[in-house]
Amino acid sequence: MRGLRKLAPGPGHIELVDVPDPEPGPGEVKIAVQAAGVCGTDLHIAQGTYASSPPVTMGHEFSGKVSAVGAGVDGFEIGDRVMSEPMAAYCGGCLFCDRGQMNLCSERLSYGVNVNGGFAESVVVRQGAIHRLPHDVDFVSGAMTEPLAVCVHALTERTQITAGQLVLVLGPGPVGLLAAMLAKAHGATVVVAGTAIDQDRLDVARAVGADLTVTVDEVDLTEQLEALSMGAGGADVTIEAAGVAGSVEAAFKNTRKAGTIVQLGLFDEPITLDYSPVALRELNVIGSFAQSWSSFEGALELMARKRVNVEALVAAILPLHEWEQAFHRAEQKDGTKIILTPGKRITAFRVKDAE
Repeated sequence: MRGLRKLAPGPGHIELVDVPDPEPGPGEVKIAVQAAGVCGTDLHIAQGTYASSPPVTMGHEFSGKVSAVGAGVDGFEIGDRVMSEPMAAYCGGCLFCDRGQMNLCSERLSYGVNVNGGFAESVVVRQGAIHRLPHDVDFVSGAMTEPLAVCVHALTERTQITAGQLVLVLGPGPVGLLAAMLAKAHGATVVVAGTAIDQDRLDVARAVGADLTVTVDEVDLTEQLEALSMGAGGADVTIEAAGVAGSVEAAFKNTRKAGTIVQLGLFDEPITLDYSPVALRELNVIGSFAQSWSSFEGALELMARKRVNVEALVAAILPLHEWEQAFHRAEQKDGTKIILTPGKRITAFRVKDAE
């Protein structure tokens, strides 16, 4: 079969090559991949700015059909429609694993980063990573469960978004837009901010329900928020999803006293900022990384109940052999979310019954 592989460390070294068709071992399930999302992490791996374990098949956002099961697997049968968490392994004995916080385990390994992932025709995963797709959730949406689960963890498990709050999302990438959609689903007033280069994605933000979008290099964000916050001095909750220093500074400036900043964006290098507002304005700064089992279940339920329409963010579904175009479009912010499929090009997003 064919797989998109990171073959060596450093920039580049990405090729679509022939790889052995994997077979599941004890406690493992083989998935015939139907859809896999291109993530910012994949771009960083390709650029050599995110540590991986080459040679490794990339792709950590994927869904498909169970095609084989290993010894000892219970509850899954050939043909089941599933998606997989990206966490391939964890130690199981540290403080965090004991508390069910395996996302914080220092020995955590991920599919598509350290262990062969979903940019291939088939992938083998541990049974404990698999979630069934609800009847009304197709494979494309299934492949987007992982980034939505990131937002569920951040907005409902690490903090609590409630109706009537003013929520500011900084960075209209896929995760930022999913966070905005989730905040709207919880009854918040949502402002999404980006730069002029993000204009197309800001248009998408309005289309999926953002109450206001702001192009920060053209319009004063603070002035825009002042009217919406009714003199409170900014947002109740700010989601930093851009991962750049200027965005963090904007978060500190535009979150009201005693408000909450949720750090979702990851940085390519250390940043410098004035941290004194945390004390002086009694800001709550919360980090959020990856997901928990419950956040995946929550994401699937949100999609099944049509409370979040993740397909609205899909710009294109391309065959795996067009991965270079997919990566280029993602790097150039041409569209919001690009999906790869091992089969032929798909023109309709509903691919629940695709082979």
